[in-house]
Amino acid sequence: MKDLAVSEGQKFLTQNPRPEVYFHHRRDGDMDYLSAIINEINDESVPKVLTLGEDKGPGSLVVHGPPDFVAEVGPRLCEILEGRGGGKSRFTGKVTKLSKRGEAESFVRSLLQNQKK
Repeated sequence: MKDLAVSEGQKFLTQNPRPEVYFHHRRDGDMDYLSAIINEINDESVPKVLTLGEDKGPGSLVVHGPPDFVAEVGPRLCEILEGRGGGKSRFTGKVTKLSKRGEAESFVRSLLQNQKK
């Protein structure tokens, strides 16, 4: 699984131009898998939102990136995805509604667009 995570991180790093935020979801995996992706990208300036789990069930959420981004986005995504979590530089949470990932992604994208203005 770690090899797959390293590959996902490298795939992001080779994109040109890079997206302003990295979203990743995987149905199977564990927190070590998500940590390996974050470690491979190895850039706290890149906002990252990663989720694990079945769409119709519970799962895990990790938000990583600039501290202000993590502080604002982590708790709000837990609200949207109906879960709980915490953390300063790396927000981790347990969520129950991964089916709302699209809504969570829209929130993050609109937040970043508003920050550009």
